[in-house]
Amino acid sequence: MPTIKEIKLLAKDKNILIPKKIRKKSDMILLIQEQEGNTPCYASGECLNNICLWYKDCQKTLR
Repeated sequence: MPTIKEIKLLAKDKNILIPKKIRKKSDMILLIQEQEGNTPCYASGECLNNICLWYKDCQKTLR
């Protein structure tokens, strides 16, 4: 599971700005997914893309 710090670093590497008001890990991931042009589906239970960067972590949140 990536930490919030790791998620912020990944976003920075992708030139994605995460506003300070976003503090939850899931909200950060949803923002990154959206900014990359993907469906923001993290932890929604509707993901079918098993090659997604967040897939394993996402599936753990659903258990």
